[in-house]
Order: sequence, then C-alpha cells, then structure tokens
Amino acid sequence: MQYRSDSRSKPNLNRKFLLPAIAGTLLAGASACRETTTQPVLYRIDVPEPGSLQVEIELTQRIGLGLSGNYDIDIDGTRYARIFMHPETSSQGFRFGLDLNLGIFIPETVGSFEKTTTLPTGQGFSSWVQSPMVELTIPEANLPELSWNFYFGTQGRIAVGAAATIAAINGSFPSISLEYAFRDNQGRLILGVQFYGPGRDQDGNSVPGGIFIGTDLTELIPREALAYLPSRNSQTPPAPSSALASSFQAPSAPKATSAKTLNSSGRSAFREISLRGRDAGTYKRSPERLKAVIGRMLGHTRR
Repeated sequence: MQYRSDSRSKPNLNRKFLLPAIAGTLLAGASACRETTTQPVLYRIDVPEPGSLQVEIELTQRIGLGLSGNYDIDIDGTRYARIFMHPETSSQGFRFGLDLNLGIFIPETVGSFEKTTTLPTGQGFSSWVQSPMVELTIPEANLPELSWNFYFGTQGRIAVGAAATIAAINGSFPSISLEYAFRDNQGRLILGVQFYGPGRDQDGNSVPGGIFIGTDLTELIPREALAYLPSRNSQTPPAPSSALASSFQAPSAPKATSAKTLNSSGRSAFREISLRGRDAGTYKRSPERLKAVIGRMLGHTRR
C-alpha cells in the first residue's frame, strides 16, 4: 500500500533567497507565524506490511544542508528503525528517510530508555514535538567532529527525530534556537528543522550546537494504512493507546498492496517559524546577522 505526494512544481530557490525570507519574517515580530510563500516538500509513505512503514521526505528548496548518513536502530537484537539522510546536491534537495517497525513505539520496547523534552544542549524541542521523546544513542555512529542522538515519540505519537551535534558550532555561536516546520494544507507536519546554538548538559558541561530534523507521522498516515501495533513479547496485538485509537481500531490487519494508491497534497506551507533562546532578541532585530549565523551552521554540515 502506498501513499504518495508528488508536486510538479519544484522551484529552485537557493540559500541566499531562503534565509532572508526566514530572517525577514522574524523581524516582523512573529515568534510563530504563517508565511504565504509555498515551500514544496515531496514525501512518500509506503506500507510494505502491517506494522511497518517506509518514509522518504525531500526538501525541494536548496538551503545548503549537507547532513548525510545511514543508521540502524537495534534494540535487544531486533532492528526497529533505519534512518538515512542524503545531502543536498545540484539536482536534488536534502532527503530524510525512515524504515520503521512500529513496535518501537510500544512502551515496553523502549521502557528502559530515558525520556526527554530537550536537545543535548538543554534547548527545548521545536513546538511540533507534542510529547516527551525517548532518546537513543549509537556510540559507533559518532565522530569527534559530529555526534548523533535519535529520538522516538511517546504517548501515542509516531514521531522520529535525529539531532546532529556539530563540534564546530561552539561558543563562537549565539545561544539561539531557530525552528521552522513544513506542513500540508491541513496543518499536518511533514518535516521540522531546528538550528540550535551551544548550551550546557544536565551536569553543566558545555555542549556544541547543531541541527535537529524530524517528523511526526501520527496525523499524516491514513488510518487504513495501519495495522494493530505489533507486540514485542506476544502474538496478541496490544490495546491501542488513546492518542492512536482511531488509527488502530480495524477488526483485522489490512493487507498491504501496491495496487492501492491515495494521493495527498504535494504542497506544504512554511507554516511555523520561531526564534528563541538567550540571544534571540538581538537576532530578531538583525536579520542579516541571523542569516549569517544560519549560513555558518549550514556550512558545517558538509564534511
């Protein structure tokens, strides 16, 4: 079963046009607001079998984002997720992809892992994160110049995020958090991006800043695409959580088939933009300085 959103319009706005638009909106004094400029994002959701999702999201705008990598999330010998990021090229925008076993969202699967409402720097998550996230790390994925934290939704939210903490985004950067979200014409999140400056962890140690990227698929996935969430220790499906009850009340698991395709709107709006943090006031008054800071952050994503 496949749910595809394809936009035929793919404007090629480069970074020098996009960043002033962000900064200009912030200068207008809105901490969270609507933009009229449409920013198309292409996304595809495949359901190869009940309890499994494959998602690929592409930013058609060229903003200079160069994060890349493929990461497997294994828990007790079971692979629950694969996350990949393909950097922006001259012919294709940045891509963020997921291959998910929905069992990772069962509380018993990640019950022993820490829940958090903040990034490694202590900055709060973007406003699109609607519940605490379970935080997972993969030590072998980390490098001296870049480290990763992976996040999965709780309280019935099918949300996934990855934070790239970049050593070069150190104390020479301001303490700010610039967030923006792409949503469809029904207000459902497709992709959220957050640039965050350096901060401190729970022990007071200095932590570099970075970029957080993620999505919340809870409202985006059509209910007929979802089977009962698989149980980790039993063949009997568990009772659905209240937040997902409407999605998991089918009397039997739907059969996945590539013959059935539903189309959604392929255009998303730059619905939410916000700037916060200790130094936010200064940069709201100076969009050129904000543009320069974000440009430097983007430059450090290309290794």
